[in-house]
Amino acid sequence: MRWILQLCSWLNAVEGLFAKLTNRRLKRGVFVSIVDLQAAINRFIEEVNQNPKPFRWTADPDAIIAAVTRGRQTLDSIHERFDGGVINVRKL
Repeated sequence: MRWILQLCSWLNAVEGLFAKLTNRRLKRGVFVSIVDLQAAINRFIEEVNQNPKPFRWTADPDAIIAAVTRGRQTLDSIHERFDGGVINVRKL
């Protein structure tokens, strides 16, 4: 499962942005209209973009490929233990 986390690191960055938006701008805000809400979101994005921090990929591609290979081998060994949807105890 570790390789899934590495592959989803960009998604974590997006989730972090939405968490900051929620905590810093929206959580205690009072918005009387959709226009006010949109304006608050746009102000937040403008503030964040004044000091951008680019996403840098840090995961080693070879480590990811090795993890995927290990995951496939594990799944294959689990599938070999099943016989028609029933666990074959003799193969455990």
